[in-house]
Amino acid sequence: MIEGFTGWEAPVSDTAAALAVKLKITDQAPEFMSPKAFEQKIDQMVADSGNTITHMDAILELIEQGEFDYEDMTKLCSRKSMRQKIENCARALNYMPKLDTLDDL
Repeated sequence: MIEGFTGWEAPVSDTAAALAVKLKITDQAPEFMSPKAFEQKIDQMVADSGNTITHMDAILELIEQGEFDYEDMTKLCSRKSMRQKIENCARALNYMPKLDTLDDL
């Protein structure tokens, strides 16, 4: 017989498992940001760069730094003004087709 081995392990109760899950969730303390605050943060980053980076670049930089997950971007970029800034940037970079203007007619 192995010394210190009793041959059985104490069962983990359901309440202990629930408590472990609860502690794990509360230890993370996620930071919540509203779409408006996120837009202000992106605008500030673009302004601080002297407009050398685009709004899309600023968003990608925050994702690369690990501040946000790319899956959060749908909710954070939900404001119409933010979507338009990203769309304008995408059109300027030819990621989206150009819109017809009166100058083209």
